Amino acid sequence: YQDQAAWRQERVAVIGAGVIGLSTALLAQEADYKVAIYSDRRPLETTSAQAAANFKPHEVVYNSLAHTMVELGWDGFAKIAKDHNSSKTGVRKHTHWEASSAPKDESLAPYLAVVEDLQTHEHPNVPGGYAFGWRYNTFFIDTPVYLPWLTDKFLSQGGKLVLLKEKFQDQEQLGLLPAD
Repeated sequence: YQDQAAWRQERVAVIGAGVIGLSTALLAQEADYKVAIYSDRRPLETTSAQAAANFKPHEVVYNSLAHTMVELGWDGFAKIAKDHNSSKTGVRKHTHWEASSAPKDESLAPYLAVVEDLQTHEHPNVPGGYAFGWRYNTFFIDTPVYLPWLTDKFLSQGGKLVLLKEKFQDQEQLGLLPAD
């Protein structure tokens, strides 16, 4: 689009009300899009609400794009932790351990470049009797607290959450959504 301001006034449809859907919707709002989330489940009924999470992006192909995303993610959680009470957001710093019976090659975990206070340890200074371990500070996200906070933030900024009676059955249904 040639007119960037007009483009950003367009409507965006996000499918799913879990952590990824809510986060995507908030980022689109921050970029001045009008956003609606379409989901067959409320945020606390999604898979995202079933467990807590550590900021530890270790199961991704790690390239320059992934590293940029890790840095931006870290900065985003740091801002939430700094600006808001963790009992309301579910985001807080905590000490995390990775333990192993074999030494780890630090090149296998480039995400460790963004964590704080990285330390390597050997037995007997590793929990659980393991031979080797990494200890560092990262973010812990209590998703049953985080999801309502994300939802409230999204809705308070004019977002719309549309609860569907059933899941989408095909791509044609997506094309019928009132979105650009």
